[in-house]
Amino acid sequence: MALEDFDEHWLLATERALSMHIGPLAKILVRRAAKTARDDSDMLGMLVGEIEDPGARAKFEAEFHRTLARAPMSLGDDPPTVPRAGPSRISASVLLQAERDLADVVGPIAHILVRRIAPQATTKHDLYRLLSQEIEDPVERNKFLLLDR
Repeated sequence: MALEDFDEHWLLATERALSMHIGPLAKILVRRAAKTARDDSDMLGMLVGEIEDPGARAKFEAEFHRTLARAPMSLGDDPPTVPRAGPSRISASVLLQAERDLADVVGPIAHILVRRIAPQATTKHDLYRLLSQEIEDPVERNKFLLLDR
């Protein structure tokens, strides 16, 4: 496989999951592994070896498998961030940023929430307000709303 064979959203989710354990180096390691991995199992083997703590390694493996189950592996598949339920007045770049911001709070499920909620929003502010309703913790919800810059 090659880097372009992996879905960009899946790679970003994998980077986020790995960065929780090794920090910003995760982006480089995920991209490097995606260039040389024969398949997702090979990629997991490359990445999990970068985490020293056995507990953290197990958490990353679980997140890797959850993310893998939710995302397409080929860029030819329908990208999850683009809403398909109806037309959206929000640009793709704003949707992607909202997905990234929300993923920092709720994890990889963010792409599903953005896809589901985006058709209801008319502005970026409206999108963030609607998405914030999916965040249970009031402190996290307020932090998320501040990202509507």
